[in-house]
Amino acid sequence: MAKALTTGTPRHAPTSAAYEQDCKEMLAHHLDVLLDKVEATGWTVGRPPRP
Repeated sequence: MAKALTTGTPRHAPTSAAYEQDCKEMLAHHLDVLLDKVEATGWTVGRPPRP
């Protein structure tokens, strides 16, 4: 079975300007892994631009 993806805790408060960027950076890896899995099953998908 594949290793489960993990997420870290936020480094900034939700009211901080850096909070959204932290979230995007954390999600980017998970999205890449998901798209790799989808492509491996035969789907052709475009990669979204990186933030």
